[in-house]
Amino acid sequence: MKVALLGSAPSSRMLAPFKDPNWEIWSCSPANMDLPSDYFFEIHALDTTMMEPQYKASGYVEFCRKHPKIYMQEARPEYPGAIVYPKDEMFKEFGPYFFTSSVAYMLALAI
Repeated sequence: MKVALLGSAPSSRMLAPFKDPNWEIWSCSPANMDLPSDYFFEIHALDTTMMEPQYKASGYVEFCRKHPKIYMQEARPEYPGAIVYPKDEMFKEFGPYFFTSSVAYMLALAI
């Protein structure tokens, strides 16, 4: 399996192999709500991030609730597609120091 990790850089996010079935598309960021992804990552704390007015107004909260496979810190009934990110396992493997962005969490899991 090949994995394409999408951040939100406008200069490169459209270069992902969306139509190639040999690739899985993993993405994060509200900027990618308009793109297809096999897995989405929302690693921020739900109690703070999802309460931000811009996320509610943009439709991001609803997008996360509807995504069929979304990695999160915890599973909650309002996010039926939530998959609990294996943070302890990843920290044990790579140490806690490099987990400073959503893409870092994605990269660790891909490895």
